[in-house]
Amino acid sequence: MRFGEREPTKEELARTAVPNTILFPGDSRLGPPPIPPSLPWAHVPIFDPLVGVKRGMEECLPDGGDTGLRVGVGPEGRLGGLDPSDAAVEYALPNDRQRVSVSNRICVFGPRFAVIRQEIVPAGTLFVQMPGEAIVAKAVSGIETSLRPGSATGTTQVAATVSRKSLHLTEGSIRLHGYDNVKNVQIMGSIAGVQTLGGVKEPDEIVSHPFCEPISLFKWAEPREARPGDVVTFYLRYKNNTREFVDRLAVTDSLIARLEYLPGSARSDREAAFTVKENEVGSVTLRWELTGKLPPSEQGIVSFQARVR
Repeated sequence: MRFGEREPTKEELARTAVPNTILFPGDSRLGPPPIPPSLPWAHVPIFDPLVGVKRGMEECLPDGGDTGLRVGVGPEGRLGGLDPSDAAVEYALPNDRQRVSVSNRICVFGPRFAVIRQEIVPAGTLFVQMPGEAIVAKAVSGIETSLRPGSATGTTQVAATVSRKSLHLTEGSIRLHGYDNVKNVQIMGSIAGVQTLGGVKEPDEIVSHPFCEPISLFKWAEPREARPGDVVTFYLRYKNNTREFVDRLAVTDSLIARLEYLPGSARSDREAAFTVKENEVGSVTLRWELTGKLPPSEQGIVSFQARVR
């Protein structure tokens, strides 16, 4: 889209064009664009027309993730940067230093509002009765009538017509849209509608972590909506995504001021030492220190209950 009558040059089009932002005829899908949008969207209310408007965060009870200072292990081996609502897991790989992974961030909808109703009774009623009948007679001095034309129709011809001009030049890069199937040592894909056949070589060994972290921490709550006074159960599931045993594993969760921990509700499916400590916002920090080592591909769950204030 452009404004004005000046034709853009090839250099201007190439400089402003971003690959994977326009679905051209014959394309099945769009790949990820190499750069973010250039238009500021901070003041534009965007929402899914099927899901509806996103709920406000004013009455959301957040928990999990990492806010404020980044969570990490200090030189003395102590966990630091754990702000209220943060949740993290500490662990140590063989012949490695102590590491930290944070959980996902969840939200429990807990509205607090009141309805005020006020009724005002009228102090009195004022009623004024008009006369029942009034007759006025006045002679007519004269009548003058002027007739105007009934209608007037005029037609103005169009002086000129300017049609829209379509985009006549687009420059970009072509990337692989995706692969169709993998069969034995061959992979078949498509580039700009042309099928391409390539070879696949299996590596001798892969050293990676499926969830970007050696230890993943996933958190959820039941129920996800609660009123003041209701009890919510929180779950934290940790998993060893490596091929090695993990030692010194500990799960820590700091609660916000509107969540009150219920004493005796903490649970763990593995043997662990549980401690409770007050935090800076009037709530508590929960910590499970697991005993022993966590085998490869194994997982565990800790849980607790909190009352909404």
